[in-house]
Amino acid sequence: MRIAEVGDLAMLQLPNNKQTIFRLETDREYQTHKGSIFHNDLIGSPWGRDVETHLGTSYIFLPPTLHDLVRNTRRISQIIFPKDIGYILLRLSIGPGTRVLEAQENVSDIFREYDLRDSACVADEVMQRGGGGIDRRLPNVFRHSAPMVSL
Repeated sequence: MRIAEVGDLAMLQLPNNKQTIFRLETDREYQTHKGSIFHNDLIGSPWGRDVETHLGTSYIFLPPTLHDLVRNTRRISQIIFPKDIGYILLRLSIGPGTRVLEAQENVSDIFREYDLRDSACVADEVMQRGGGGIDRRLPNVFRHSAPMVSL
């Protein structure tokens, strides 16, 4: 049976399947309107056990799966459901070690750089939560794009 350690991603799930994901840190506390749980009480305990807040609300203590991480990621613009991601990865031949540049283009120049920076921040957040890294050398892909033509 696996034991939770400092730095692990943890998920607390209510009986109605509402989930929250966070990283376990010493001397921290998870707080909600349903009560609070100290991280120190979770560190060193087995995954899959029931834990209670100080108000008596029961959660299931689990390690998040990739599916949980994708579904709980903050979305900026387009929602892509997990079943669609597999198809996209197959069509683009994306696999382990493949480098991917994410870029967006909007009608206004002001939003182009904002969206690109914002997407990079979310990607950073996701990769840090998953323990990976991200290549922050983002070129300005919009300077060389063809001009928009109205028909």
